[in-house]
Amino acid sequence: MSTLSRFGLLALSAGASLALAAPVHAQFVVNPYLRFGPGVSQAQYLAALRTYAAAASIPRYPVGYNPYPVAPPGIPYGGNPYLAGGYPMTNPYTPGTTGYPTDYSNPYTPYGGGYDSSAYNPYAGYYDPAGGVLRGAADTIRAYSGAITSAEQARLYREQAVQAHLETVKKRFDLEMYIKANTPTFSDEQARATSLTLKRIQGGATASEISSGKSLNILMDDLKKFLGKKVSDAPMIPDDILGNLNVSASGAGSMGMIRDGKLPAWPTALREIMEPTERDNIDKQVADMVSRAKAKESVDPAALSKLRKTLDQARDKLGDKINDISTSEYLNAKRYLNDLDLARIALERGDAKAQFEFQEWAKAAPRSAQDLADYITKKGLKIAPGVAADEAAYRAAHSALAALDLQVNAMFASATAEYKE
Repeated sequence: MSTLSRFGLLALSAGASLALAAPVHAQFVVNPYLRFGPGVSQAQYLAALRTYAAAASIPRYPVGYNPYPVAPPGIPYGGNPYLAGGYPMTNPYTPGTTGYPTDYSNPYTPYGGGYDSSAYNPYAGYYDPAGGVLRGAADTIRAYSGAITSAEQARLYREQAVQAHLETVKKRFDLEMYIKANTPTFSDEQARATSLTLKRIQGGATASEISSGKSLNILMDDLKKFLGKKVSDAPMIPDDILGNLNVSASGAGSMGMIRDGKLPAWPTALREIMEPTERDNIDKQVADMVSRAKAKESVDPAALSKLRKTLDQARDKLGDKINDISTSEYLNAKRYLNDLDLARIALERGDAKAQFEFQEWAKAAPRSAQDLADYITKKGLKIAPGVAADEAAYRAAHSALAALDLQVNAMFASATAEYKE
């Protein structure tokens, strides 16, 4: 067959292909860039087109209408200017064709893999004008819903923060109330200190606390709670013990040194630093003041002031002689002057009357520790400090009062709320 005959036959085949494609044009189109390997026959090509057309949803080109027809076997190009190397259905712009060894060697394609490769071309197989509009609207709706959701989450977090703050305030208030409820007040601390001191005084008062009258006054204050309550076996106090106790209405002085109307013998140290006439004058002044107090007469203030000055001078002289006399002599002399000064204060403040009345009461009949407590409480008196000769009487009175206080607390302290106050 001549070359002319061959081209005529090829044209006739092309015309037949176009005639076959006309009825199908309205049904589907195909991808012009669909690629088949080398050596595909026309029958195979047409079968592939039909298979692809059946699977394609919106084809672009009708079957049989290919602007780049495939040359039959034996014809190098078949009229397709883009047919490279005689291979049917090849795209010179697609990586991997003849002349381009790799997918990334095509200088005309910025996206490796060709236009039909979804692995490298972000626009391959996804572009749809209608879908693009819908996708943009969907993105807008999604962004708007995200903004609304973020705002609601922010309100939720804000409300949670407010609730957490209120919970913190409540816990702080509860803590403050707990601290206030469990923190002892000043009155509680005083009551606790008084209770501890009372327990110590009841069982272990020191000698100085007893002789100064402090321990006896603490016991008296506790016995005030049970005023009028009697016990059948209260400890008794002999009259000679009661007679050596000193009382005071002001709580400042003590008539112990001069309650018998005269001064005891002067210590040796004072005899050495004071003139005999000076000591005699003091004896006379004290006796006169005691007599006037017993007669319920006022004591001369000038005599009291003179006595105070004399005692101050005697203390100064005793301090100058501290290195010339023994310690015991110094202490005896100093206590003698202090006791005399307490007697002066008692006379100055009118405690002599209370002392003499107490001595008369003590001689009337046998008295118990409860009688002594009732008398001191009703008269509003205090036990005044004792002198050296009174220490034994003070210890005996302390023991009797401590025993009575323990006894009445055991009997009446928990009976009713009245006796707890």
